[in-house]
Amino acid sequence: MNFSMSRTWNETTSLLGRNFGLLAVLAGLFLFLPQGLLYVVFPEAMTQQMQVGIGASMSGEDGSVAFFVASLLLSLIQILGLTAMTALLDQHKRPTVGQAIEIAARRFLTVFACFLIAMVVVLALCVPVLLFVGFDAVMSGDMSGAIGRMMFGALVLLIVLLYLAGRMSVLMAVITLDGVGNPFRALADSWRLTSPAQWRIFGFYLLLLVVALVIMLVVGMVFGAIGAATGSQSVAILLNSVFGAFANVVTVAIGVAIYYQLAGPGTRQLSDAFE
Repeated sequence: MNFSMSRTWNETTSLLGRNFGLLAVLAGLFLFLPQGLLYVVFPEAMTQQMQVGIGASMSGEDGSVAFFVASLLLSLIQILGLTAMTALLDQHKRPTVGQAIEIAARRFLTVFACFLIAMVVVLALCVPVLLFVGFDAVMSGDMSGAIGRMMFGALVLLIVLLYLAGRMSVLMAVITLDGVGNPFRALADSWRLTSPAQWRIFGFYLLLLVVALVIMLVVGMVFGAIGAATGSQSVAILLNSVFGAFANVVTVAIGVAIYYQLAGPGTRQLSDAFE
């Protein structure tokens, strides 16, 4: 079935409008509350992470094995939450929140395996480029030129990763809504579904990336100003957590909308659900 950017966005907003209350419950339970708890336990590390990234946070007072383990646990909880939100958007079964969580628990290992495979692929793409640039800098002694080549390599990697993100955009839906338990089959099905519209999906995600960068810049400035005005980063971190949870909800809805559009009339199509 043909892919349409406008139809994808319309179906995304329809999904959000019909299910926002329940999605907010799942987002609060699996995204917002765990991150808030992590801030309560590791306030300094979380503040540094928001300001300058995880590298700095690991070097601070709270930078410890405990914080790393807690962050890893947070990531696993968030994956479970994203899977539950995908299950909740099943327009055929229309599960309750409890049923969506149950489905997510059954599909968690498959989703987690796919995430691990994706991480291996990303490392396989990034490490050779970084090694080549570093080796070139050492051999030539031209650090300024090496920085330029590194930026170019980073741009190429970003484009490749964005393309792969588009090809895997329906992965969660394939696992959760189609019930595919084999991670390799799920990856193959996502690749197959997106193949006919791969470049239009890439363009759609490229447009989303540009919009997201602008929004993140504005939101970062606003939250930073709020933190400076209040003399505390707590409010800024709170707002940042809410914004991050909302962004994840929208991302899940986009993936499900693309899935229903590409799956065609032979499956549970959104247009039927909204009539």
